[in-house]
Amino acid sequence: MTDEIKKQPNGSVSFQLEIPWEKIQTTYQQLLKQTAQHLEIKGFRKGKAPLPLVEKHLDPNKVYGRALEKLLPQIYSQFIRKHHLKPLTEPKITPVKAKLGEPWTFKVEIAEKPQVKLGNYKTYLKKALQSFKAPKKDPQDKKLKLIFDTLLEKAQLEVADLLVETEYKAAISKLVHQLDHLNLTLEDYAHSLKKSLDQLIEEYKTTAQDKLKLEFILSRLIEIEKPTIKDGELAKFKAKPEDQAYFKYLLQKQKVIDNLLKL
Repeated sequence: MTDEIKKQPNGSVSFQLEIPWEKIQTTYQQLLKQTAQHLEIKGFRKGKAPLPLVEKHLDPNKVYGRALEKLLPQIYSQFIRKHHLKPLTEPKITPVKAKLGEPWTFKVEIAEKPQVKLGNYKTYLKKALQSFKAPKKDPQDKKLKLIFDTLLEKAQLEVADLLVETEYKAAISKLVHQLDHLNLTLEDYAHSLKKSLDQLIEEYKTTAQDKLKLEFILSRLIEIEKPTIKDGELAKFKAKPEDQAYFKYLLQKQKVIDNLLKL
């Protein structure tokens, strides 16, 4: 099977993974041996029963399931590294073919950064800001909101459904956890806002989508403007080596935002 990868402008990526039957069977036998060491069968000392008899005392589907749990992450990671993919989500894995004696095939869906087209952003931002009248309260915040709203309106990008789903479900999960402390259900909360549960979830989807779009827009602006970060600026975070890239990104994003406010 060839490593065919389908990529969409919104960052959606799909491909298939194939696990050779020999590898499945080898892992299956290994798991049988491990289980046999702890299994007590009448007439045999613990761990001494023959494998064919051990197998009869087990559910083969569960053993094959454990084999897949062991094999799929390995094969997925190898594929990701081989093709230099940069997933932003956990993979969505769907069985395609799983017949005994033959290779098993799975469809995998992930999400990467989408393509972002900003156009002449300085021109349309300056035009939008011409009519901006700074209020007495929070003028910078209001100005920044206008800038962000304009970028969301003018920029050309779509975000993969899988990524939006991951984002809004995480937000809903956090909300449910908070409501639990108040002995409220999600339905109760929606009702208190005079909304249906579907309307509430749809709002969370829209918010998640806009949040992601804005993050990708700012990331694209970093690529375009290439704000420099001095060692001293990064040092104040006292970040571990593995975290420095993240803090560098935060500093670059803030510099981009500062530049936008100066337009």
